[in-house]
Amino acid sequence: MRSPTVFFATSFPPPWTGQNAATLTLYCFLEGVAMRFRIDTAAASDLEDGRWLPRAGRLAGAVGRIRQAVRDRRPDVVYTVLSSSRRGRWRDVAMVSLTRRHAGRIVGHIQVGDFAESLAGPASRALLERVDAVLALSPRLARDLEARVDMPVHVVPNTVPREWPATAEELSSRRSRSQDRLRVLFVANHYPGKGAESLAGPASRALLERVDA
Repeated sequence: MRSPTVFFATSFPPPWTGQNAATLTLYCFLEGVAMRFRIDTAAASDLEDGRWLPRAGRLAGAVGRIRQAVRDRRPDVVYTVLSSSRRGRWRDVAMVSLTRRHAGRIVGHIQVGDFAESLAGPASRALLERVDAVLALSPRLARDLEARVDMPVHVVPNTVPREWPATAEELSSRRSRSQDRLRVLFVANHYPGKGAESLAGPASRALLERVDA
């Protein structure tokens, strides 16, 4: 039986963002299971100063290479990460439109928690009309998406383990050292979709309950 061919048209490290790391993990996981090839769409470090013209030129070149690769290889699956920004979604629309005829299926991976809340715009509708299936990071996000889209939504969980890798003794020792302080390190871009505000409320309540006790 022939192994499926999966084409990754998305960004890879560097830079080492959570999204890029998750994509690389999935790409490596498919080794020996599928025939893989990829085109990296990550912004080069010399284009990270915000100049739109070099970025636009590089993006146009990447889309052209993606289209040519799909026409030549005719993969069973094209995998891409769907952008959370309006401008990024129009870019995604252009990419999937150019590859639609030559790909078996197009799968869009959603890696931001508030994606479902912004599906009313024309870019989102145009994008979801052109993909065959959606991947979500969690059951909650999948439920939110299924209520708004008419297509399969599959859960591919984050690679962070559910159990924190620390023993009960280590956790108890850390609690005793912190005394009345609750220290939280939040590593992410600081915008609402990342959930920093969602964490602040419960963390404050937990600290107050502990002080009152």
